[in-house]
Amino acid sequence: MNTVPPKTKTTSARKRVRSKYIIIIKHAGTEVPVVFSPVLSHKQMAGMTEVESAGYCELDIAGLWVTGGRADLLGLSSRPQDTDILNAYLLL
Repeated sequence: MNTVPPKTKTTSARKRVRSKYIIIIKHAGTEVPVVFSPVLSHKQMAGMTEVESAGYCELDIAGLWVTGGRADLLGLSSRPQDTDILNAYLLL
């Protein structure tokens, strides 16, 4: 007997999760994003690394990164170009 699985209800919108990020300076001055869980602090992730900017990020409904906010413990804010950096490095 051939059975057809029941239809499942799907939603077009996915749950958006807010993460934290830092932009670190690699060799030759290249800026690289590091995205991490909001359970950790920006300062924990930064450690002894040179950090250029920091804030919060999430994927928008189109699947692109958006950034904003600030990391008070580091005394750094997000910058307008951070969105472009995350999208350049973290989207395939």
